[in-house]
Amino acid sequence: MEPKTIDPDVLQQIADDLADKLAETRTEVCDRWWTDEVINITGYTFVNCRFENCILVFDWPHFELLRCALVETDVMPRRTHERRPG
Repeated sequence: MEPKTIDPDVLQQIADDLADKLAETRTEVCDRWWTDEVINITGYTFVNCRFENCILVFDWPHFELLRCALVETDVMPRRTHERRPG
C-alpha cells in the first residue's frame, strides 16, 4: 500500500488556522520588568516587557515576545532547564 501524499498548501492552511486559534488563547502581559527570575512563558504574549538575568521556560512553543528586551536571559524548553546543574 502506497503512503498518501498530502498537498503542502493544505498542510500550511491547517498550520495557519491552528496558529490563529492558539493566539486567541494566550494571555497578554504588557509593560512588565523581571530580574533574576525563572518564568514559565507558555500561553502568554509579552508586549514591551524586559527580562534581565532571567530564564524563560516553556512546555511547548505557545508564547509570543513582542518588542521585549532580553538582557542576559535564556529561553529554553522546561525539560532542558530541569536538567541543568545547580
